[in-house]
Amino acid sequence: MSNQEKRQQSVRASTGTAYSYEGDWMALFGAAGITSGVFNERMLAWINAQLSSAYTNVNDAMRAFAVSQGVTNWNELGTFTPGGVAPDRSILDRAGSYILDRSGAYIITRA
Repeated sequence: MSNQEKRQQSVRASTGTAYSYEGDWMALFGAAGITSGVFNERMLAWINAQLSSAYTNVNDAMRAFAVSQGVTNWNELGTFTPGGVAPDRSILDRAGSYILDRSGAYIITRA
């Protein structure tokens, strides 16, 4: 299993989801109350919350998070325990126009 697969498995264990890689992470961000922005913006906000930091660059933040988990960079990060989240059952897309439900189906919520 690759480290990316291990990271996704860690996220799924925390959220109870089984979406695509990005969908699982978006559920994690949503469960942490991070509901606006594109993927990298949400990743940055989530890492900053996890580390109580104020990184402005997602790559620097990812490296710092990896170091906090005992490895030297994001690619080396495998299994980890996301903190401060509860299982999320749905997420909005960045425009708030769709809900990705637990089955992975998009439901239009506004025109």
